[in-house]
Amino acid sequence: MKKVSSWSFVMIAGLLILADASALRADWQLNGIPVCADGGYQEGAQITGDGVGGAIIAWVDYRDGRPEVYTQRVNDTGNVLWATDGVAVSSGDSVSAWFSPVFGLISDGQGGVIVAWIGHRNGNPDIFAQRIDGDGNPLWGTDGVSVCKDDSAQTQPRIVSDANGGAIIAWTDRRGDGNESGIYAQRIDADGAPIWVMDGVAVCSVAGDYSYWVRPEVASDGAGGAIVIWQWEGVYAQRIDESGVAQWSLDGVLTSATGGSSKLASDDTGGAIIAWLIWGDFEFDVYTQRLDGDGVAQWGPSGVMIGAGESDSAQPLDVMSDGQGGAVAAWGDFSAQIYVQRVGEDGNTIWTPGGINLRNPADPHSQWEPKLAPDGTGGVIVSWFEYIGGSYNHDIYVQRIDEGGDVKWGEGGVEMCVLPSDQRDSRICADGTGGAIVVWGDERSGNADVYAMRVNSVGRVPTLLRDFFAEVIENTISVKWTLSDIDRDARFIVLRTETRSGRYAELQTVEITRQDFSFEFVDEDCELGMTYRYRVDVEDGVERLTLFETGPLSVGKPAVALRQNVPNPFNPTTSISFVLPERTRAVLAIYDVEGRHVRTVVDEVLNGGVNEATWDGRDAQGSRVSSGVYLYRLEVGKQTITKKLTILK
Repeated sequence: MKKVSSWSFVMIAGLLILADASALRADWQLNGIPVCADGGYQEGAQITGDGVGGAIIAWVDYRDGRPEVYTQRVNDTGNVLWATDGVAVSSGDSVSAWFSPVFGLISDGQGGVIVAWIGHRNGNPDIFAQRIDGDGNPLWGTDGVSVCKDDSAQTQPRIVSDANGGAIIAWTDRRGDGNESGIYAQRIDADGAPIWVMDGVAVCSVAGDYSYWVRPEVASDGAGGAIVIWQWEGVYAQRIDESGVAQWSLDGVLTSATGGSSKLASDDTGGAIIAWLIWGDFEFDVYTQRLDGDGVAQWGPSGVMIGAGESDSAQPLDVMSDGQGGAVAAWGDFSAQIYVQRVGEDGNTIWTPGGINLRNPADPHSQWEPKLAPDGTGGVIVSWFEYIGGSYNHDIYVQRIDEGGDVKWGEGGVEMCVLPSDQRDSRICADGTGGAIVVWGDERSGNADVYAMRVNSVGRVPTLLRDFFAEVIENTISVKWTLSDIDRDARFIVLRTETRSGRYAELQTVEITRQDFSFEFVDEDCELGMTYRYRVDVEDGVERLTLFETGPLSVGKPAVALRQNVPNPFNPTTSISFVLPERTRAVLAIYDVEGRHVRTVVDEVLNGGVNEATWDGRDAQGSRVSSGVYLYRLEVGKQTITKKLTILK
């Protein structure tokens, strides 16, 4: 929850006149809706549009102690449409979670989805597929269909539509010499039947010696076939037509003799635009190349450099078509800054030289793993996750860049989820109306769950509630909230519960102050030592909606708390704050990750409230400690709290 500041209060009563004429109800929630939060462990979420403004999401789920792939559909208003916590693509298949990616998915064009995954049911990793219809029903049996079950290992499936209700799936394949890998592909029709030869056609039979590097990417050729790229001692590409026949040079066209971490997008004319990284001399460069439908390079023999980095490490690329024969690419460097560039059909870069930097002014070194979706007008919407202020709890952000390269949604982008817990690994798809839906992994419950949120074409998340915050101020409790720009005559109802009773009761005398769409209620009728929760409802004369509920708020003695050190990482000193409920003895000490004592920073009787100590990065003998992760531990009576900190030199 984020604190709302800059208040200028005007007393109001009764009805509140808001500003336009939308419906009161909003199913999307502040900081996202739970797609799967069953209490287990979910990871690797991916997303595709459902064709009618919503999205279908898939992930690897460990709820039964073994990894399986689950799916869920969310509509444009934020309603989860299928079974609670998702639909399994197979009744009991254990996916091979050791290989990444484990699965891929595409829309089936009719509100459903086709999923391809690595199953381990035959004693080695094989490729399977399942189609789920728009109502969440599996169409290809309870366990899906076999795409490839050769006795060798198949890994890293990629999937693309065949433009006829089916799919083309490419994968890394170890048939022949089990220590080497080639690239194979298969096409399946809308009923799940294979169209090409059993167990797939060879895209590249020249084997690499380690499957991690020989990983395919795939895009449609617009004519029922596909273009596949892979990297092994360079970046290669091959086109497979709708009948499964290779169209370019035997075992592929060499796009770049040096490079890796490649991605591609269709050029919308039967060819493809490929982006890849080249490392050297402790830096990396980003290149693009366009291959026409015959596999002929269009942008010179070596492609076009569109960006560079000052580190020998880089984040994964993403690339998409711009709908005009060109492409948009996004990448991040090791210093955690994201860049986006558009290249035209002629190979000329269109936006700022070197790419548009999406740095957040609050922390310019914090953005990770950009993902792209089209905005429908030649521009792009970018999602990423980042941390601000030294915290390693990541948040989810989005930004839109229009066709001409103008950043539309302000410095730092739009907040999709900014809870104090960890959110990361975002994926994005267009909603068809200029906005997008984003999915991510979320640890707000203490488990790894899947959440999603939508942003509209003007950079607003479609929720009635934009923000809320509650805090104890001496012997009172302040509750603040902010609404979006909807239009209703609205009356707020504030309810309170004491934790002893657990029952909400409506407060009869409530004074609410307002500035624009921000509101505050201050409860001055609180008892010391009591803990309260608050609920705020809004009523428009037609329906009554609960806006939010606060967590517990205690008046009087605070609880023992240990805060994250600031700055973190640090060099040479850092501040550590902690809260004591009353005057008492506190011990604050530093330990290494093996549990060995490094130094005692505090060991004395202190007053209640917030206390602060400083550690200068030295041990008990006064020597500076080495860089790395350390533990700091607060002991108050029988209570012990431990957190991590990092020192960098």
